[in-house]
Amino acid sequence: MEKYFKQNNQRLSDITDDEWIEAIYLCRSAVRNRVKGRTKYGAHSELALGGKADEIYTEQAIDAILEGRWEFKAKFSLKDQLIRIAGSIISTNVDKQKNIRDKPLEIGYIDEDSNIVDDFYNEELEFSELELREKEKLEKQFLIIEGFANTDEDYREYFECVCEQLKPYEIAELMNRDIESIYRLTENFKKKAKKEIKKRSHE
Repeated sequence: MEKYFKQNNQRLSDITDDEWIEAIYLCRSAVRNRVKGRTKYGAHSELALGGKADEIYTEQAIDAILEGRWEFKAKFSLKDQLIRIAGSIISTNVDKQKNIRDKPLEIGYIDEDSNIVDDFYNEELEFSELELREKEKLEKQFLIIEGFANTDEDYREYFECVCEQLKPYEIAELMNRDIESIYRLTENFKKKAKKEIKKRSHE
């Protein structure tokens, strides 16, 4: 068993069946809200996880406590701790899917069969001048783009889809938009990315 197994087991011995039922229900609900609209494709799909996202992430959170891999801290109730663990697992899973900090990407002409993440960065954005093939600068650029994407709900959702390597038609379906709208969103995103990177490239 893992590092926190003994102390977790002591706390868990005081948890009632009703508390377990409530915690599991609320954790699954929190997971569904977290991955809402993104379970058909990508990191949170049944194909990728081997089951429904709310069930898999909740089970993994429970296992993390039962096996002692994650400390069941005294300041949290069981439901709060499970939700926090599940959220961390979700974020870790998305990070694994991104894989874009370690390679240059481009966006060129995009058709329905293309994968946006394969074409995210290109010479048009003058990234070669910033030597973005170096890991450190790639990571800096990624964080800049991620930061500005989080300032707008559409950009945030779009960027998460890009990081999960979804195709344009998949993004259109998940965002409830037509494909032409996704093309326009992509172009606007590229322009803002270019502007933001140029502005902050020497920070």
